[in-house]
Amino acid sequence: MKKEKSTLWSNLYNALYLISSYYDDIKYIENNIIEVMDEIEGELDSGCHTQSIDQFLKEGWINVDTAKELTNFYKYVSNISPTLWNISNFDTHEEWQLARNLANTLLEKIGETKKGYDSSGDIIIFTKED
Repeated sequence: MKKEKSTLWSNLYNALYLISSYYDDIKYIENNIIEVMDEIEGELDSGCHTQSIDQFLKEGWINVDTAKELTNFYKYVSNISPTLWNISNFDTHEEWQLARNLANTLLEKIGETKKGYDSSGDIIIFTKED
């Protein structure tokens, strides 16, 4: 029986999915309260934080190598200059392009397929097992 994954796992998926996408793929989450870049930052901070990664290891959802990659990914994205945290740079700047590639690789490693948001802004997640 597959153990139910936590909200933190959803935060990890959301961070990876959002960063792996282009703005046109994720614009549906924006409204008068939520902006894409703020959502990325919040999901990244909770889903890729050291304590979250430790929890994923403890539960057996990731291995040590993936934990190291997630930690490095978190550091990389967190160190992207604040001047690049905007929609126009998100789609085109080389630092975000590298982050996008890393996020896609990590989605594959954690066994999540990239699905995304529907037009109402609701996220749709499937695993490889679905």
